[in-house]
Amino acid sequence: MKYPHKLRPVAIACMALASGTVFAQTTPPQDTTLPEVKVRDAPAGADYNPATSSIGGGVDTPLRDIPQSVTVINSTLMQAQGATSLADALRNVPGITMGAAEGGSIGNNFNLRGFSARTDLYLDGMRDRGQFYRDVFSLDAVEVLQGPSSMLFGRGSTGGVINQVSKVLPLPHSSLRT
Repeated sequence: MKYPHKLRPVAIACMALASGTVFAQTTPPQDTTLPEVKVRDAPAGADYNPATSSIGGGVDTPLRDIPQSVTVINSTLMQAQGATSLADALRNVPGITMGAAEGGSIGNNFNLRGFSARTDLYLDGMRDRGQFYRDVFSLDAVEVLQGPSSMLFGRGSTGGVINQVSKVLPLPHSSLRT
């Protein structure tokens, strides 16, 4: 019997390889046991849900006493999220959208509840008007007050306020000497 074409060595090798995989697939699978997964709680001392905020009046106030929606992202949560910028820290806060330098402005451009928050950024309760990209390495927390807040922060603040709380450094021991 004459074949219309010759089988080349490469074709013969492919056929042998394919037939070998068919035999390998027909072998029954081995029973394997996966390692046990242990679920742990948050690291010791991790508090992702603080009970107080300083955004309500400049002093620590229980969140239940502030009559607006307040979200506090503390340093423990920022570290757990791997946040390196203010935009990273606020990424999971509902009601905030971030712009990417639209309209000729540079730096962080946030919208709170649909309103521009360019003039509603604060650092320790003082207006932070700079147009730059903010880092979180020196922040202890980021507090977001949503809703009209002109009673607390003056004009503007239609959508709310973003307050950055700086870390408080302890005094060196040498200054305690008399």
